[in-house]
Amino acid sequence: MKRIIFLITLFAGILLTIHSSTAQTRSDSLRVNRRMPDAKEQERHQLGFYRSSLKVDSSKAAAVIKVQNEYKAGMKALEADNSLDMETRRVRIRALMDERNRKLGTLLTAEQQGKIIPSTEREASK
Repeated sequence: MKRIIFLITLFAGILLTIHSSTAQTRSDSLRVNRRMPDAKEQERHQLGFYRSSLKVDSSKAAAVIKVQNEYKAGMKALEADNSLDMETRRVRIRALMDERNRKLGTLLTAEQQGKIIPSTEREASK
């Protein structure tokens, strides 16, 4: 009886090991045969996204990308700065959101802004 339980356990362990090792190498895995796009490809993809979703020309889409990238850089800098207390961090984040919303407000209509600015961040500018 002990041998049967031991053999069943051993067989189940082998099957699970084989199954889990092949699950990582399947062709439908997220990383197989895919490469990360470089900066130029990402920018071109963003440009196309903003042009189609906001229905704007390339120059306006490029300006939106510039504003968004400035905002992201500011947020990364705030995230990296560990010397700030939570209240100061909140104030600076709100200032970054307000500045980004102000710049986008000069470029886009209210409807277009609603497509790319989350509602929680739109409230910050009021």
